[in-house]
Amino acid sequence: MMQDEKTEDTKFPEANLATFITGMMMEGLVAIGEVENPIDKKKEFRQEHAKYIIDTLSMLKDKMSGGATTEELSMVDGILYELRMKYVAHKDGE
Repeated sequence: MMQDEKTEDTKFPEANLATFITGMMMEGLVAIGEVENPIDKKKEFRQEHAKYIIDTLSMLKDKMSGGATTEELSMVDGILYELRMKYVAHKDGE
């Protein structure tokens, strides 16, 4: 059985901002060393990774306050369009 076939039974949570931010928080806790890394089973401080997560969450907070530019919104729209089209193409190709 291929890796992708195994994950078909996985139930994903609803895609929403709270779920996304919670995932980022958990990644930050792993990077800080507060939570065991599920891959290598270690608790260690990864400074650059932790800083990246904190900076990313800070940027998201700023953007949620109405700071997104037209270019950023257009970029996200373009990325979503491409991902959706690729998803449909792969799904229809099964």
